[in-house]
This record gives sequence, structure tokens and C-alpha cells, in this order.
Amino acid sequence: MEIVAYTAAALVELTDSRKFAQLRHLPVSRLRAQSHLHNPRLKSDKPMMYIAWLNGEVVGYRMVLCDDILADGEVQPVGWYSCVWVNPEVRGQGIAKKLVTRCLEDWNGRIFGADAVPESRSLYLSTGLYKGELYLEGTRTYLKLNLADTLIKKRPQLAILKPLFSMVDKVLGLMVPRKGGKMPNGVEIVTQVDDEVATFIEPYLATLLFRRDKHDLNWITQHPWVRSGEPDHESRRYYFSSVARRFEYRQWLLRDAQGRIMGYAMLSIRDGHVKTPYVFVEDQAVAMLAKALAVLMVNERLEMLSTFHPKLSAYFKQHRSPFIFVKSIRREYFVSVPVSQYVKMGAEPNICDGDGDQAFT
Repeated sequence: MEIVAYTAAALVELTDSRKFAQLRHLPVSRLRAQSHLHNPRLKSDKPMMYIAWLNGEVVGYRMVLCDDILADGEVQPVGWYSCVWVNPEVRGQGIAKKLVTRCLEDWNGRIFGADAVPESRSLYLSTGLYKGELYLEGTRTYLKLNLADTLIKKRPQLAILKPLFSMVDKVLGLMVPRKGGKMPNGVEIVTQVDDEVATFIEPYLATLLFRRDKHDLNWITQHPWVRSGEPDHESRRYYFSSVARRFEYRQWLLRDAQGRIMGYAMLSIRDGHVKTPYVFVEDQAVAMLAKALAVLMVNERLEMLSTFHPKLSAYFKQHRSPFIFVKSIRREYFVSVPVSQYVKMGAEPNICDGDGDQAFT
């Protein structure tokens, strides 16, 4: 077995090759590889993909998202773990650990990660090289529960009860308003972050660790990792997000009666799920943004919304209409020891909901 490290340019070259088209297991989608190549924080000499090859086949891989933090008064390159996969046929041979070790070496032990599956998280923390007692708290609101799909997906043994769950879904669906009304005055749809928006969000970035600015936000929305459509031959060989029935970004500006910007929000909509990767909003505009989100969900028949923005999250916990269920959620992070000192969680975290690869999926 051989582990090969790829820069973004080398990875795109691989995805364009005949060899890639013939692989049984794809280490990346073409769309995602191209997106990494456009990353404003790309380190052209840094590996961002590690592939374990055995007899010409991909048996494991580990992807890294290039990023920067501002720490100790200077910009420092860091990486985010993005996705990891090992072929079940060769598990138990230490491939995942070899990928982790190689990545840590190349990135000088400066790695961030989030939402790892339990097995991966245990592997990271067992090394003593990471701290894991870090998490963001947020809120998830449900306009529809869709028990017939969500419960059975988590517990397949409940499939026999699907007719009952479907009936409950229909009854609860009668409680959902048919129309959400008009958007609040002052909500403006934009397609990119221009200089006016960049000036507004600049003070908010000053308190953040990753400080994704105009260039980063435009990269996210213009070079997505997921496309709308049906599964195809490529997506069936790639085991991470690449296609959804519906995937889009929505960007809003919130303005007062005088036209002054009071907020910027980037939303992602994947099938029936709305997320808020980046929200920069004045306190007096939080209610306006929450109202706009509720109207969007009702009018477009979306099922649920997840947010880790502290003030927006708190608002939904206090104002539950028109949602039929509201609950607290948590996203767990792990950070390598050399950079753990810079991370701040709690009520005013210095990490945004969309940092890492969260905004893309």
C-alpha cells in the first residue's frame, strides 16, 4: 500500500484523467476538486488530499481544507479535516491512522475538525494530540417532522411502523400554515458580497478566528460542492455529499427604512433543510431575520432549520411559532493541541457555523 499526497492542482489533474473515470471508489467529486482549486486560502504547495492506493485501487483517503487563522498577531496556515474513508474490505490495517499521521506531519500539527463520526473521533483523541471538549450550541426548528423518513433512517428496525409514522406526519402537517405571508420590508436578495457588504461585516470579522471575508464568502457560493440533480455514476462511487434533489445558497441583506444595512445572512438550502452558515446582524435586526426565515420556510414548504448563531438561536427558543417543534442541538469540534489555545466556544464563540467545510454541505 502507498499513501500519495496531492495538492489541489494535482487532484484536479487526477479527476481529469482516464484512470479516475475507471475507479471503483472515488476519493473526491470533480465539482469538489475544482472548488478547492478556487479556494482563496489555498496553499498551492500544501497537500489537501491523501489517497491510500493498493494495486491501483483507492482503499482509503483523507481530505483537508486549506484555511488561515489570525493568531499572535499573524496569519497562520491551518487545515480542516474534511472527509475520510477506508474501504471496509481492508479495515483493521491501520490505514486511517496512517492518513492522520501523514496529514499532521505535513500540516505541522495545526488541524481543526468537526462532526467526526464516533470511531474517527475516538482515534483522534486517543493520540493525545487533540483536544475535544469543544462544541457549538444551536437550535433546530421543525415546520414538518417527517417521522416516516427520519426515524426509520436512524432505526431501520422501525420500518414496519412506517404507515403509522406517515399518518402522524399527515396529522401534524395540518398544523403547518399554508402561507407564510410577505417578507419583512428591507429584506433584499443579493448574489454576491460586494464592497458595501464587505464594509458592513468587517467589524464582525475582527472577533473571529477564521475571518472569512468577501473573497471567501463569494468562493463558497460560486463554487459549491453539492449540485442539484439526480444521482449518477460518479456520485454513486463517491461516499460524501455531491448531489441533492435541491441545493442552493440564498444571500440576504437586511436594511432599515433609510436603506442602511443592518444584517447579512448566507443561507444554504438542501432539500428541505435550511442552515445559516454565516450571519452578521445587529441586535435590533435579529427578529427581522427570524421572521424572514419563517416566511421562507412556510412559503417554500421547507421542513427544518438549523442555526448556531447565538442570538438567532436564542430568538427561536423564545418565539416558537410557526414551528411545531424546537430543540437544542450541538456540534462537536476537535482541535490539535498547538492551535487549541486560540479557540473560543460558549455564548460568544469565535468560530462561525460555516467554518471548515460546514458551509458546503
